Amino acid sequence: MNIYIIGLGLIGSSIARAIRKKQLNHKIYGYDIDFDSVKYALKENIIDESFSYENIDLDASSNSLIIVAASPTVSATIFSQLQHLFNIKSLAITDVCSIKNHLLNELSGTNAANIVFSHPMAGSHLSGVESGNEDLFDNKYVVISPFKSENEAIKIVEDFWCSLDVIPHTIKAEDHDSLLSATSHLPHILVYALLQYLQEKDIQHLEKVSGGGLQSLLRIGSSSPKMWSDIFLLNKNNLTRDIDAIIEALNMLKSEINHESSSLIDLLASLKNFKEDTL
Repeated sequence: MNIYIIGLGLIGSSIARAIRKKQLNHKIYGYDIDFDSVKYALKENIIDESFSYENIDLDASSNSLIIVAASPTVSATIFSQLQHLFNIKSLAITDVCSIKNHLLNELSGTNAANIVFSHPMAGSHLSGVESGNEDLFDNKYVVISPFKSENEAIKIVEDFWCSLDVIPHTIKAEDHDSLLSATSHLPHILVYALLQYLQEKDIQHLEKVSGGGLQSLLRIGSSSPKMWSDIFLLNKNNLTRDIDAIIEALNMLKSEINHESSSLIDLLASLKNFKEDTL
């Protein structure tokens, strides 16, 4: 199969590296707006060839997969530029975005049966082609969200992820952003809020008075500001709703502490059990 990866950052280059490690019989083409990233990927044998997605010409015998691995706003633009490839048999087009509604809006007037949205539940606070990790996806989940997809396209995408030892989990594209707001985007908001508080508190020698728990919690605060700004703004309706809900939860805990409630330990125990039963 021919694999065309548009965007050779952390996720795109990790996909290419994983294909290499597992010795899959794919030819890997790579594109990035930063040609230095393409040159690095070629030099390190992460990809086989470079390509330009604007000029890519595939037909029904192509047996190909295009993976859009760019930022959310850029991904929407790229999808709009791939319309000449919509509905080609034996070609599937997928993405890795952590939000989908902006893609649904971009594609609302199309009937592309070969688009199948993906969202691998794997990542890092690192970025760039040099940060790619061949083991990033091992035994992780990938959320599969069909668009107006035919079964053939869904099978191409699912089989590809399975070949990387990723576990598919299907949800509706329309439900994706609401779910991920609570499970992925809100945790990042909480980390940024805590960082803002620590910055304002101006603790001297913070690194000397913080344990591994704080450092582990704050790790995602090193993620790409551009990418997460995109995500927050594109998913603002779901996210602001969830921020209001978490404020209520914090106020409830605050009340339990202020009143020295005897039920506090029971509440914490039930939350501990919930965490251990579900994650």
